Amino acid sequence: PDSILLSSLVDGTVLVVKAGETQKTALSETKRVFNNVNARLLGVVLNGVKKNDMKYDYYSHYFSSYFEK
Repeated sequence: PDSILLSSLVDGTVLVVKAGETQKTALSETKRVFNNVNARLLGVVLNGVKKNDMKYDYYSHYFSSYFEK
């Protein structure tokens, strides 16, 4: 896809994921693909968070497991 090609040509890439819908396996695979093309992953935007779910511990845990090295 274009995003993979472009990510290797720009200074950095930001992933946008939807809370509660983006599968951990899909995000892990995306990270692997970006690493393979030497893309610089700057961070993740968590989209679609419901106000009632705004608990620091939940989302901190939700994403910390995706990006453990």
